[in-house]
Amino acid sequence: MGDFNFDHNKSSKKKPTIFNIMSQHNLTSTLQYYHIQDYTWSRQNSHSQIDDMWFSNTLINNTSKPQITSANGITDSDHKIIHITWHNNIFISNRRNKNKKRTIFKYEDMNTDTWTDFTNEVDKNLDLIEISNLNIENTQELNKQWHIFYNAIRKASTKHIPTTKIQPKTYHSFSTKATKLHQSLKRINKIIRALNQTTEPSNNGDIQKINNDIEYINKNTEHTINFLVV
Repeated sequence: MGDFNFDHNKSSKKKPTIFNIMSQHNLTSTLQYYHIQDYTWSRQNSHSQIDDMWFSNTLINNTSKPQITSANGITDSDHKIIHITWHNNIFISNRRNKNKKRTIFKYEDMNTDTWTDFTNEVDKNLDLIEISNLNIENTQELNKQWHIFYNAIRKASTKHIPTTKIQPKTYHSFSTKATKLHQSLKRINKIIRALNQTTEPSNNGDIQKINNDIEYINKNTEHTINFLVV
């Protein structure tokens, strides 16, 4: 971001090395990405587009179209101000939150009228967005247009399609039977450790804890182990 002192639209000079470096690192000019031709600098009869903001290819799809405004009364600079919004409300996590509820769209509750409202809302959202180029020739342009359509549909869906929240289900790495057997083996080891630490349980509380473990084992393994008695 800043004054690069080079205008891609006018200059016939060799492109400065910094632009090649940024391109090699998958950075893209926002002004070129959004096909903006407005000048960012002017002085008397001279003007050019020498200021710019560059984003990585993975982030630029989440930016708004840049707005170029005069700096008069703000900094009074002959360079204009480039405004851009980066929509960074993207949840990034290496681990999935197993307790977080998921939003599910209830399409079965829709009818002809609500589907009509949804369709009109999508059209309205697309009309509010300036789609400057539908001649898609590369992946970058494809991602840009897809992001526009996705946002239009997502906003309409949230507004017109009923939703519900569901709790994620617990999925075991092993079968249910194998999981129960594993848990029962852990209880058996727990009982063995407790009995090895003493010749006999010292009180009714210790006996009850062991019997609770035996009850769990019997229930989950379909075996019958006798309970301890006082």
